[in-house]
Amino acid sequence: MAFLNIVKAIKRDDIASRFKLSIISSQRARELYEKKEDTLPPQVEGYYKNTTIALAELIENKIDFEEENNE
Repeated sequence: MAFLNIVKAIKRDDIASRFKLSIISSQRARELYEKKEDTLPPQVEGYYKNTTIALAELIENKIDFEEENNE
C-alpha cells in the first residue's frame, strides 16, 4: 500500500485544499485511464493505480495544471 503525503500537496499555493486536490487528481487519473494519443504518460514510477499515480504526480510537483475561468 502506498502512503502519500497529502499535506505536502495541500500546502502548495496553487492547490491549498483537499477538495481542489481531489478534483485535479481525479481529472488526471481519468486522463491516464483513457490513454489518448496526446496524453502525457505517467511521470512517477512505483505505483500501479491511476488514482495513486495522479496524486503522486501532484505531490511531487511533476505535472502542471491550469485553472479554467468559468464566468
